Amino acid sequence: MATGRFVDRRKLHHVNFQGATFSVKGPSIVPRPPQGNPVTVVDATRPAARDTAAHHADVALIRASSAEEAAALRAELRQGPVPTAGTPGSCASCSR
Repeated sequence: MATGRFVDRRKLHHVNFQGATFSVKGPSIVPRPPQGNPVTVVDATRPAARDTAAHHADVALIRASSAEEAAALRAELRQGPVPTAGTPGSCASCSR
């Protein structure tokens, strides 16, 4: 039956979330991203976060004061475990 709505009811999910600082009631009509899951970005500026970035990140944010320091941090991230979200070497590093 034509309703004039542009939503496939089979793909409609109700969020109904209640958090400490905000709440969402009703359907989520945001489509799934093309890659299937949201891009995972990790702030890897602290050494303790670099292992998490190497394990889970699609993108790792770093802070470097020189190109040499950025290259060393990138090499450190790439020597870590293979990112679970992609293929070996797919963890990108970006400086802020």
